[in-house]
Amino acid sequence: MRSRYAAHVRLDAAYLSTTWQVANRPALIELDTDVEWLGLEVHRCERGQALDADGIVEFTATYERAGKTVEMREISRFTRDAGRWVYVDGIRAL
Repeated sequence: MRSRYAAHVRLDAAYLSTTWQVANRPALIELDTDVEWLGLEVHRCERGQALDADGIVEFTATYERAGKTVEMREISRFTRDAGRWVYVDGIRAL
């Protein structure tokens, strides 16, 4: 999760693509260049340990756009693919 957040900060669409489950990966990943990322707070993790096949991460990513601070909270699902963690999908949390 933290590495994917860092990829958003660095505008590294290639890294995001390689860490996204192939079945759910969009054909084109467009990143916001007018966003200043301010921080990431991980609220909880379920599973996702060395012997697990999947995991869940709930987080809040904070950014600023056009002078407004926005908090995006998401519950993300991850799975292992060839031994590597990949992002499956996420839902916005309240």
